[in-house]
Amino acid sequence: MSVQLHLQALARWVVNSPVSDRQSDRRGKLAEWTRRYMPLEIVATLTALAGGLLVSVFTANPVAIAFGGTWGENSGYYGLAFVRDWLALNERPSADGARPATPGGRAWLIGKRLVWEFGMAEVLDSFVFRPFCMFAATTLIGSVWIGIIVGKFAADVLFYGVAIVFYELGKRWK
Repeated sequence: MSVQLHLQALARWVVNSPVSDRQSDRRGKLAEWTRRYMPLEIVATLTALAGGLLVSVFTANPVAIAFGGTWGENSGYYGLAFVRDWLALNERPSADGARPATPGGRAWLIGKRLVWEFGMAEVLDSFVFRPFCMFAATTLIGSVWIGIIVGKFAADVLFYGVAIVFYELGKRWK
């Protein structure tokens, strides 16, 4: 099975989540958020390692390695998020039954939705939270591999604290 087919299967699994958007109890919310964000995190962890390790081949500078890990993670995370939302838009039109007719229109709509959900969290994350956490972890631990992963998970806590607020607000305004 090709990588593309694996990614499509993963995206379809996320899109067809049995968790209802209207569940309001804590367990329901946690299950919903886990189903929504866990596949993105798995891919992002792999691409963060790839980005950080790739930069470490060229330099031992921990700041450069931290930014390599950060931008590697972003490409994997938002790449899968875009594919997931693209498949969802093609399989389930919006509540009013309308969806943009052109691929460019669909891409624009998905981009707007992703910016709403992740925009504020991502600005803080990409330029402050994640580079700082990865820099601090790789410096304190002394290992690129372990430092990137520890820094990534520390930054994730801060990132999702902001992103989930916008996700929940976006659901209310649909």
